[in-house]
Amino acid sequence: MLRLFFFILISIFVIGLAYLSTIHLTGTLFTQIAGFEIAIPHSVLLLGLIFLIGTFIFLDRLIRWFFDLSFISPYKRSARRQSKSYEAINKGLVAIAAGNPKEALKQTKRAERLFESHSLTHLLAAQAALASMDEKEAIARYTELLKDADTRLMGYRGLFSLHANKGNLEEAHAIIKRAYALHPKSAWAFHTLFDICIKTSHFDEALALIESGIKRHHFSLIKGKHYKAVLYTEIARRKKLADTQAEVIDDYNKARKAEASFIPAIMGVIEYYVGQNQKRKARKLIEKTWQHSPRYDLLDYWHKTQEKTDPESLYKEAKKLAAFNPTHEESLLLLAEYALVTEKWGDAEDILNQLLKSHDIPQQRTLRLLCHLEEKDDTRQDPEKIRKFMFDMATARTIPHWVCDISGIPAKEWQAISPAGKFDALHWVESGKEIVHNALTLEEDTIPGLFLDSVHSSALSLTDEKDKPKAEEKEEIIIEKEA
Repeated sequence: MLRLFFFILISIFVIGLAYLSTIHLTGTLFTQIAGFEIAIPHSVLLLGLIFLIGTFIFLDRLIRWFFDLSFISPYKRSARRQSKSYEAINKGLVAIAAGNPKEALKQTKRAERLFESHSLTHLLAAQAALASMDEKEAIARYTELLKDADTRLMGYRGLFSLHANKGNLEEAHAIIKRAYALHPKSAWAFHTLFDICIKTSHFDEALALIESGIKRHHFSLIKGKHYKAVLYTEIARRKKLADTQAEVIDDYNKARKAEASFIPAIMGVIEYYVGQNQKRKARKLIEKTWQHSPRYDLLDYWHKTQEKTDPESLYKEAKKLAAFNPTHEESLLLLAEYALVTEKWGDAEDILNQLLKSHDIPQQRTLRLLCHLEEKDDTRQDPEKIRKFMFDMATARTIPHWVCDISGIPAKEWQAISPAGKFDALHWVESGKEIVHNALTLEEDTIPGLFLDSVHSSALSLTDEKDKPKAEEKEEIIIEKEA
Protein backbone atom coordinates (compact mmCIF):
# COMPACT_ATOMS: atom_id res chain seq x y z
CA MET A 1 0.00 0.00 0.00
CA LEU A 2 2.83 2.40 0.85
CA ARG A 3 4.64 1.56 -2.38
CA LEU A 4 1.48 2.34 -4.38
CA PHE A 5 1.14 5.69 -2.60
CA PHE A 6 4.72 6.67 -3.46
CA PHE A 7 4.23 5.51 -7.06
CA ILE A 8 1.13 7.74 -7.47
CA LEU A 9 2.93 10.66 -5.82
CA ILE A 10 5.92 10.37 -8.13
CA SER A 11 3.65 9.99 -11.17
CA ILE A 12 1.79 13.21 -10.26
CA PHE A 13 5.13 14.98 -9.78
CA VAL A 14 6.45 13.82 -13.19
CA ILE A 15 3.21 14.73 -15.00
CA GLY A 16 3.18 18.18 -13.36
CA LEU A 17 6.81 18.71 -14.28
CA ALA A 18 6.03 17.74 -17.87
CA TYR A 19 3.05 20.10 -18.00
CA LEU A 20 5.06 23.04 -16.70
CA SER A 21 7.82 22.24 -19.14
CA THR A 22 5.47 22.31 -22.12
CA ILE A 23 4.09 25.69 -21.08
CA HIS A 24 7.30 27.51 -20.24
CA LEU A 25 9.79 25.68 -22.42
CA THR A 26 10.42 27.54 -25.69
CA GLY A 27 12.64 26.89 -28.66
CA THR A 28 12.81 24.38 -31.49
CA LEU A 29 15.19 21.59 -32.35
CA PHE A 30 16.18 21.43 -36.05
CA THR A 31 17.69 18.32 -37.59
CA GLN A 32 18.14 16.78 -41.04
CA ILE A 33 17.42 13.12 -41.74
CA ALA A 34 17.87 11.75 -45.30
CA GLY A 35 17.70 15.26 -46.83
CA PHE A 36 14.62 16.21 -44.88
CA GLU A 37 14.73 19.02 -42.36
CA ILE A 38 12.71 18.29 -39.22
CA ALA A 39 11.77 20.90 -36.63
CA ILE A 40 10.72 19.59 -33.20
CA PRO A 41 9.67 21.96 -30.41
CA HIS A 42 11.52 21.37 -27.16
CA SER A 43 8.27 20.85 -25.25
CA VAL A 44 7.19 18.06 -27.62
CA LEU A 45 10.63 16.48 -27.40
CA LEU A 46 10.47 16.41 -23.59
CA LEU A 47 6.98 14.87 -23.61
CA GLY A 48 8.08 12.25 -26.09
CA LEU A 49 11.09 11.37 -23.97
CA ILE A 50 8.92 11.02 -20.85
CA PHE A 51 6.43 8.89 -22.75
CA LEU A 52 9.20 6.68 -24.14
CA ILE A 53 10.69 6.08 -20.65
CA GLY A 54 7.26 5.30 -19.24
CA THR A 55 6.61 2.86 -22.09
CA PHE A 56 9.88 1.04 -21.45
CA ILE A 57 9.09 0.75 -17.72
CA PHE A 58 5.61 -0.58 -18.47
CA LEU A 59 6.93 -3.14 -20.95
CA ASP A 60 9.60 -4.29 -18.44
CA ARG A 61 6.98 -4.79 -15.76
CA LEU A 62 4.71 -6.66 -18.17
CA ILE A 63 7.49 -9.00 -19.33
CA ARG A 64 8.55 -9.70 -15.71
CA TRP A 65 4.97 -10.44 -14.70
CA PHE A 66 4.49 -12.76 -17.67
CA PHE A 67 7.60 -14.81 -17.01
CA ASP A 68 6.86 -14.95 -13.27
CA LEU A 69 3.66 -16.87 -13.90
CA SER A 70 3.84 -20.39 -12.38
CA PHE A 71 2.88 -22.11 -15.64
CA ILE A 72 5.60 -20.15 -17.53
CA SER A 73 8.52 -19.96 -15.00
CA PRO A 74 10.12 -23.28 -13.86
CA TYR A 75 11.42 -21.58 -10.71
CA LYS A 76 8.00 -20.30 -9.71
CA ARG A 77 6.48 -23.67 -10.51
CA SER A 78 9.01 -25.45 -8.28
CA ALA A 79 8.50 -22.97 -5.44
CA ARG A 80 4.76 -23.42 -5.64
CA ARG A 81 5.08 -27.21 -5.58
CA GLN A 82 7.47 -27.01 -2.65
CA SER A 83 5.07 -24.80 -0.73
CA LYS A 84 2.26 -27.28 -1.30
CA SER A 85 4.59 -30.11 -0.27
CA TYR A 86 5.34 -28.39 3.05
CA GLU A 87 1.63 -27.92 3.58
CA ALA A 88 1.05 -31.65 3.00
CA ILE A 89 3.90 -32.54 5.39
CA ASN A 90 2.43 -30.32 8.09
CA LYS A 91 -0.98 -31.90 7.66
CA GLY A 92 0.60 -35.37 7.76
CA LEU A 93 2.46 -34.65 11.01
CA VAL A 94 -0.74 -33.30 12.56
CA ALA A 95 -2.55 -36.48 11.46
CA ILE A 96 0.13 -38.66 13.11
CA ALA A 97 -0.14 -36.67 16.32
CA ALA A 98 -3.92 -37.08 16.19
CA GLY A 99 -3.60 -40.86 15.70
CA ASN A 100 -4.93 -40.92 12.14
CA PRO A 101 -2.49 -43.08 10.10
CA LYS A 102 -4.73 -43.16 6.99
CA GLU A 103 -4.71 -39.39 6.66
CA ALA A 104 -0.97 -39.36 7.35
CA LEU A 105 -0.34 -41.85 4.52
CA LYS A 106 -2.54 -39.79 2.19
CA GLN A 107 -0.61 -36.61 2.92
CA THR A 108 2.68 -38.51 2.58
CA LYS A 109 1.81 -39.61 -0.96
CA ARG A 110 0.70 -36.07 -1.83
CA ALA A 111 3.95 -34.61 -0.48
CA GLU A 112 6.02 -37.13 -2.45
CA ARG A 113 4.18 -36.29 -5.69
CA LEU A 114 4.86 -32.61 -5.17
CA PHE A 115 8.45 -32.78 -3.87
CA GLU A 116 9.75 -36.34 -3.94
CA SER A 117 13.40 -35.80 -2.96
CA HIS A 118 12.76 -33.81 0.22
CA SER A 119 14.12 -35.43 3.39
CA LEU A 120 11.05 -34.38 5.36
CA THR A 121 8.89 -36.55 3.12
CA HIS A 122 10.99 -39.59 4.08
CA LEU A 123 10.64 -38.70 7.74
CA LEU A 124 6.88 -38.26 7.42
CA ALA A 125 6.63 -41.52 5.49
CA ALA A 126 8.60 -43.34 8.20
CA GLN A 127 6.38 -41.95 10.95
CA ALA A 128 3.26 -42.82 8.98
CA ALA A 129 4.58 -46.36 8.42
CA LEU A 130 5.20 -46.74 12.15
CA ALA A 131 1.69 -45.51 12.89
CA SER A 132 0.38 -48.11 10.45
CA MET A 133 2.57 -50.85 12.06
CA ASP A 134 4.59 -51.26 8.84
CA GLU A 135 8.12 -51.71 10.20
CA LYS A 136 9.71 -52.70 6.87
CA GLU A 137 8.54 -49.48 5.24
CA ALA A 138 9.73 -47.47 8.24
CA ILE A 139 13.19 -49.08 8.08
CA ALA A 140 13.38 -48.37 4.33
CA ARG A 141 12.46 -44.72 4.88
CA TYR A 142 14.94 -44.22 7.70
CA THR A 143 17.60 -45.87 5.55
CA GLU A 144 16.89 -43.27 2.85
CA LEU A 145 17.69 -40.55 5.38
CA LEU A 146 21.18 -42.05 5.85
CA LYS A 147 22.09 -41.06 2.27
CA ASP A 148 22.03 -37.35 3.14
CA ALA A 149 24.70 -36.03 5.51
CA ASP A 150 22.27 -33.48 6.97
CA THR A 151 19.64 -36.09 7.85
CA ARG A 152 21.92 -39.01 8.69
CA LEU A 153 21.65 -38.58 12.45
CA MET A 154 17.86 -38.48 12.15
CA GLY A 155 17.94 -41.75 10.23
CA TYR A 156 20.17 -43.43 12.79
CA ARG A 157 17.90 -42.22 15.57
CA GLY A 158 14.84 -43.71 13.91
CA LEU A 159 16.54 -47.05 13.20
CA PHE A 160 17.86 -47.22 16.76
CA SER A 161 14.39 -46.64 18.21
CA LEU A 162 12.90 -49.35 16.00
CA HIS A 163 15.43 -52.01 17.03
CA ALA A 164 15.50 -50.95 20.70
CA ASN A 165 11.71 -51.13 20.97
CA LYS A 166 11.75 -54.62 19.45
CA GLY A 167 14.39 -55.75 21.96
CA ASN A 168 17.19 -56.12 19.39
CA LEU A 169 19.69 -54.47 21.71
CA GLU A 170 22.82 -55.71 19.96
CA GLU A 171 21.59 -54.36 16.61
CA ALA A 172 20.60 -51.09 18.30
CA HIS A 173 24.07 -50.96 19.87
CA ALA A 174 25.74 -51.30 16.47
CA ILE A 175 23.54 -48.54 14.99
CA ILE A 176 24.18 -46.04 17.78
CA LYS A 177 27.93 -46.73 17.59
CA ARG A 178 27.89 -45.64 13.95
CA ALA A 179 25.83 -42.57 14.83
CA TYR A 180 28.26 -41.59 17.61
CA ALA A 181 31.28 -42.10 15.32
CA LEU A 182 29.76 -39.62 12.83
CA HIS A 183 28.47 -37.16 15.44
CA PRO A 184 30.70 -37.43 18.55
CA LYS A 185 29.54 -34.03 19.79
CA SER A 186 25.88 -35.06 19.84
CA ALA A 187 24.68 -35.35 23.43
CA TRP A 188 21.88 -37.69 22.36
CA ALA A 189 24.28 -40.06 20.57
CA PHE A 190 26.67 -40.11 23.54
CA HIS A 191 24.11 -40.73 26.29
CA THR A 192 22.21 -43.28 24.20
CA LEU A 193 25.41 -45.19 23.43
CA PHE A 194 26.41 -45.12 27.11
CA ASP A 195 23.00 -46.44 28.19
CA ILE A 196 22.92 -49.22 25.60
CA CYS A 197 26.45 -50.29 26.58
CA ILE A 198 25.20 -50.70 30.15
CA LYS A 199 22.11 -52.65 29.05
CA THR A 200 24.15 -54.97 26.83
CA SER A 201 26.87 -55.41 29.50
CA HIS A 202 29.60 -53.76 27.39
CA PHE A 203 31.10 -52.28 30.53
CA ASP A 204 34.62 -51.83 29.11
CA GLU A 205 33.21 -49.75 26.26
CA ALA A 206 31.14 -47.72 28.74
CA LEU A 207 34.28 -47.05 30.79
CA ALA A 208 36.09 -45.82 27.67
CA LEU A 209 33.19 -43.46 26.92
CA ILE A 210 33.39 -41.77 30.32
CA GLU A 211 36.68 -39.99 29.57
CA SER A 212 35.40 -38.54 26.29
CA GLY A 213 32.15 -37.66 28.04
CA ILE A 214 34.00 -35.63 30.65
CA LYS A 215 36.07 -33.84 27.97
CA ARG A 216 32.96 -32.93 25.95
CA HIS A 217 31.05 -31.95 29.11
CA HIS A 218 28.45 -34.69 28.76
CA PHE A 219 29.41 -35.68 32.33
CA SER A 220 30.72 -33.59 35.17
CA LEU A 221 34.07 -34.72 36.59
CA ILE A 222 32.48 -35.92 39.85
CA LYS A 223 29.71 -37.81 38.08
CA GLY A 224 32.18 -39.38 35.66
CA LYS A 225 34.36 -40.65 38.50
CA HIS A 226 31.32 -42.00 40.32
CA TYR A 227 30.22 -43.90 37.20
CA LYS A 228 33.73 -45.36 36.94
CA ALA A 229 33.47 -46.63 40.51
CA VAL A 230 30.06 -48.15 39.79
CA LEU A 231 31.23 -49.90 36.62
CA TYR A 232 34.46 -51.31 38.08
CA THR A 233 32.55 -52.60 41.10
CA GLU A 234 29.91 -54.22 38.90
CA ILE A 235 32.62 -55.88 36.77
CA ALA A 236 34.20 -57.33 39.94
CA ARG A 237 30.81 -58.42 41.28
CA ARG A 238 29.99 -60.31 38.08
CA LYS A 239 33.39 -61.98 38.03
CA LYS A 240 32.78 -63.15 41.58
CA LEU A 241 29.30 -64.47 40.73
CA ALA A 242 30.62 -66.26 37.65
CA ASP A 243 33.29 -67.90 39.84
CA THR A 244 35.92 -67.38 37.14
CA GLN A 245 38.75 -67.42 39.68
CA ALA A 246 39.75 -64.03 38.30
CA GLU A 247 41.41 -61.44 40.49
CA VAL A 248 38.60 -59.09 41.47
CA ILE A 249 40.75 -57.04 43.83
CA ASP A 250 42.19 -55.00 40.93
CA ASP A 251 38.73 -53.92 39.81
CA TYR A 252 37.71 -53.06 43.37
CA ASN A 253 40.88 -50.98 43.81
CA LYS A 254 40.20 -49.14 40.53
CA ALA A 255 36.72 -48.37 41.81
CA ARG A 256 38.11 -47.04 45.11
CA LYS A 257 40.67 -44.97 43.19
CA ALA A 258 37.84 -43.34 41.23
CA GLU A 259 35.73 -42.76 44.36
CA ALA A 260 37.37 -43.58 47.67
CA SER A 261 34.14 -43.57 49.69
CA PHE A 262 32.14 -45.85 47.39
CA ILE A 263 30.72 -48.37 49.88
CA PRO A 264 30.03 -51.33 47.52
CA ALA A 265 33.67 -51.28 46.39
CA ILE A 266 34.86 -51.10 50.02
CA MET A 267 32.59 -54.03 50.92
CA GLY A 268 34.03 -56.00 48.02
CA VAL A 269 37.59 -55.38 49.20
CA ILE A 270 36.68 -56.41 52.76
CA GLU A 271 35.03 -59.59 51.49
CA TYR A 272 38.13 -60.36 49.42
CA TYR A 273 40.43 -59.88 52.43
CA VAL A 274 38.25 -62.13 54.57
CA GLY A 275 38.20 -64.79 51.85
CA GLN A 276 42.00 -64.62 51.60
CA ASN A 277 42.26 -64.89 55.42
CA GLN A 278 43.82 -61.41 55.60
CA LYS A 279 41.89 -60.63 58.76
CA ARG A 280 44.05 -57.74 59.92
CA LYS A 281 43.62 -55.81 56.66
CA ALA A 282 39.90 -56.48 56.66
CA ARG A 283 39.50 -55.34 60.28
CA LYS A 284 41.42 -52.11 59.67
CA LEU A 285 39.31 -51.28 56.63
CA ILE A 286 36.12 -52.03 58.57
CA GLU A 287 37.19 -49.72 61.38
CA LYS A 288 38.11 -46.99 58.90
CA THR A 289 34.74 -47.33 57.17
CA TRP A 290 32.86 -47.35 60.48
CA GLN A 291 34.11 -43.83 61.19
CA HIS A 292 31.96 -42.30 58.44
CA SER A 293 29.54 -45.09 57.42
CA PRO A 294 28.53 -47.47 60.23
CA ARG A 295 26.48 -50.25 58.62
CA TYR A 296 25.12 -53.49 59.98
CA ASP A 297 26.22 -55.41 56.86
CA LEU A 298 29.86 -54.76 57.86
CA LEU A 299 29.37 -56.72 61.06
CA ASP A 300 29.28 -60.14 59.45
CA TYR A 301 32.79 -59.57 58.06
CA TRP A 302 33.89 -57.95 61.31
CA HIS A 303 32.77 -61.05 63.22
CA LYS A 304 34.83 -63.25 60.86
CA THR A 305 37.97 -61.23 61.54
CA GLN A 306 37.87 -61.88 65.31
CA GLU A 307 40.40 -64.28 66.77
CA LYS A 308 38.39 -64.91 69.93
CA THR A 309 34.70 -65.67 69.54
CA ASP A 310 33.55 -66.00 73.14
CA PRO A 311 30.88 -63.45 74.15
CA GLU A 312 33.08 -61.46 76.56
CA SER A 313 35.88 -61.01 74.01
CA LEU A 314 33.41 -60.03 71.31
CA TYR A 315 31.82 -57.47 73.62
CA LYS A 316 35.22 -55.87 74.23
CA GLU A 317 35.93 -55.76 70.49
CA ALA A 318 32.46 -54.37 69.84
CA LYS A 319 33.21 -51.50 72.24
CA LYS A 320 36.40 -50.75 70.29
CA LEU A 321 34.51 -50.70 66.99
CA ALA A 322 31.67 -48.57 68.36
CA ALA A 323 34.21 -46.06 69.71
CA PHE A 324 35.02 -45.03 66.11
CA ASN A 325 31.50 -43.54 65.85
CA PRO A 326 30.01 -43.74 69.35
CA THR A 327 26.81 -41.72 68.84
CA HIS A 328 25.59 -43.47 65.70
CA GLU A 329 22.55 -45.70 65.96
CA GLU A 330 24.39 -48.69 64.47
CA SER A 331 27.11 -48.41 67.13
CA LEU A 332 24.54 -48.33 69.92
CA LEU A 333 22.64 -51.27 68.46
CA LEU A 334 25.87 -53.26 68.24
CA LEU A 335 26.67 -52.58 71.90
CA ALA A 336 23.11 -53.43 72.95
CA GLU A 337 23.25 -56.77 71.16
CA TYR A 338 26.50 -57.85 72.78
CA ALA A 339 25.40 -56.54 76.17
CA LEU A 340 22.47 -58.94 75.88
CA VAL A 341 24.76 -61.77 74.77
CA THR A 342 26.89 -61.31 77.88
CA GLU A 343 23.73 -60.92 80.00
CA LYS A 344 24.61 -57.39 81.07
CA TRP A 345 20.95 -56.47 81.35
CA GLY A 346 21.53 -53.03 82.89
CA ASP A 347 23.93 -51.93 80.15
CA ALA A 348 21.55 -53.21 77.49
CA GLU A 349 18.60 -51.37 79.06
CA ASP A 350 20.53 -48.08 79.26
CA ILE A 351 21.58 -48.27 75.61
CA LEU A 352 18.12 -49.21 74.36
CA ASN A 353 16.48 -46.41 76.37
CA GLN A 354 18.98 -44.01 74.84
CA LEU A 355 17.94 -45.22 71.37
CA LEU A 356 14.25 -44.75 72.21
CA LYS A 357 14.87 -41.18 73.41
CA SER A 358 17.04 -40.17 70.44
CA HIS A 359 14.47 -41.23 67.80
CA ASP A 360 10.79 -40.34 67.69
CA ILE A 361 10.13 -43.51 65.71
CA PRO A 362 12.34 -46.41 66.84
CA GLN A 363 13.92 -48.89 64.49
CA GLN A 364 12.57 -52.43 64.33
CA ARG A 365 15.84 -53.87 65.62
CA THR A 366 15.60 -51.72 68.75
CA LEU A 367 12.18 -53.15 69.53
CA ARG A 368 13.37 -56.69 68.82
CA LEU A 369 16.21 -56.21 71.30
CA LEU A 370 13.77 -54.89 73.91
CA CYS A 371 11.65 -58.00 73.42
CA HIS A 372 14.76 -60.13 73.81
CA LEU A 373 15.67 -58.29 77.00
CA GLU A 374 12.21 -58.92 78.50
CA GLU A 375 12.34 -62.60 77.56
CA LYS A 376 15.86 -63.44 78.78
CA ASP A 377 16.06 -61.39 81.98
CA ASP A 378 14.43 -63.43 84.73
CA THR A 379 13.62 -60.29 86.74
CA ARG A 380 11.52 -58.86 83.90
CA GLN A 381 9.52 -61.18 81.61
CA ASP A 382 6.55 -58.80 81.28
CA PRO A 383 4.20 -60.20 78.57
CA GLU A 384 2.39 -56.84 78.25
CA LYS A 385 5.62 -55.04 77.39
CA ILE A 386 6.60 -57.72 74.90
CA ARG A 387 3.17 -57.47 73.28
CA LYS A 388 3.47 -53.66 73.09
CA PHE A 389 6.95 -53.82 71.52
CA MET A 390 5.76 -56.31 68.92
CA PHE A 391 2.74 -54.14 68.15
CA ASP A 392 4.97 -51.05 67.72
CA MET A 393 7.15 -52.91 65.21
CA ALA A 394 4.38 -52.56 62.61
CA THR A 395 4.93 -48.77 62.47
CA ALA A 396 8.64 -48.75 63.32
CA ARG A 397 11.36 -47.72 60.92
CA THR A 398 12.64 -50.51 58.73
CA ILE A 399 16.21 -51.67 58.79
CA PRO A 400 18.72 -49.85 56.53
CA HIS A 401 18.64 -51.40 53.07
CA TRP A 402 19.22 -50.77 49.36
CA VAL A 403 16.21 -49.29 47.55
CA CYS A 404 15.59 -48.61 43.86
CA ASP A 405 14.97 -44.90 43.17
CA ILE A 406 12.57 -45.74 40.34
CA SER A 407 10.43 -48.57 41.65
CA GLY A 408 11.00 -48.25 45.41
CA ILE A 409 11.70 -52.00 45.57
CA PRO A 410 14.28 -53.06 48.17
CA ALA A 411 17.26 -55.04 46.91
CA LYS A 412 19.00 -57.86 48.73
CA GLU A 413 22.43 -56.52 47.77
CA TRP A 414 23.94 -53.72 45.74
CA GLN A 415 24.18 -54.04 41.98
CA ALA A 416 24.76 -51.53 39.21
CA ILE A 417 21.42 -52.29 37.52
CA SER A 418 18.39 -51.73 39.74
CA PRO A 419 15.29 -53.99 39.74
CA ALA A 420 13.68 -51.37 37.47
CA GLY A 421 16.53 -51.81 34.96
CA LYS A 422 18.09 -48.37 35.57
CA PHE A 423 21.80 -47.80 35.96
CA ASP A 424 23.08 -46.60 39.34
CA ALA A 425 19.59 -46.27 40.80
CA LEU A 426 20.09 -48.09 44.12
CA HIS A 427 20.64 -45.96 47.21
CA TRP A 428 21.15 -46.92 50.83
CA VAL A 429 18.28 -45.91 53.07
CA GLU A 430 20.00 -44.94 56.31
CA SER A 431 18.08 -45.66 59.46
CA GLY A 432 17.41 -42.40 61.25
CA LYS A 433 17.73 -40.30 58.11
CA GLU A 434 14.82 -41.60 56.06
CA ILE A 435 11.63 -43.29 57.19
CA VAL A 436 10.46 -46.07 54.90
CA HIS A 437 7.21 -47.92 55.52
CA ASN A 438 7.76 -50.76 53.08
CA ALA A 439 8.84 -53.50 55.45
CA LEU A 440 6.35 -55.92 53.92
CA THR A 441 8.12 -55.69 50.54
CA LEU A 442 11.43 -56.73 52.03
CA GLU A 443 12.44 -60.31 51.37
CA GLU A 444 13.13 -62.42 54.41
CA ASP A 445 16.82 -62.80 53.62
CA THR A 446 17.25 -59.01 53.43
CA ILE A 447 16.31 -58.63 57.10
CA PRO A 448 19.44 -59.04 59.23
CA GLY A 449 19.28 -61.45 62.11
CA LEU A 450 20.42 -60.22 65.46
CA PHE A 451 24.04 -61.12 66.07
CA LEU A 452 23.14 -62.13 69.54
CA ASP A 453 21.10 -64.99 68.05
CA SER A 454 24.09 -66.54 66.30
CA VAL A 455 26.54 -65.76 69.09
CA HIS A 456 24.19 -66.84 71.80
CA SER A 457 23.40 -70.08 70.01
CA SER A 458 27.11 -70.83 69.62
CA ALA A 459 27.66 -70.05 73.27
CA LEU A 460 24.76 -72.31 74.24
CA SER A 461 26.17 -75.11 72.13
CA LEU A 462 29.46 -74.83 74.03
CA THR A 463 27.70 -74.93 77.38
CA ASP A 464 25.56 -77.84 76.20
CA GLU A 465 28.68 -79.84 75.39
CA LYS A 466 30.10 -79.08 78.85
CA ASP A 467 26.86 -80.04 80.57
CA LYS A 468 26.34 -83.14 78.44
CA PRO A 469 28.26 -85.54 80.79
CA LYS A 470 26.22 -84.23 83.75
CA ALA A 471 23.01 -84.84 81.88
CA GLU A 472 24.10 -88.36 81.00
CA GLU A 473 24.94 -89.01 84.68
CA LYS A 474 21.45 -87.79 85.67
CA GLU A 475 19.87 -90.11 83.14
CA GLU A 476 21.87 -93.05 84.53
CA ILE A 477 20.77 -92.21 88.09
CA ILE A 478 17.12 -92.03 86.99
CA ILE A 479 17.41 -95.36 85.20
CA GLU A 480 18.96 -96.96 88.28
CA LYS A 481 16.14 -95.61 90.49
CA GLU A 482 13.54 -96.92 88.10
CA ALA A 483 15.27 -100.30 88.09
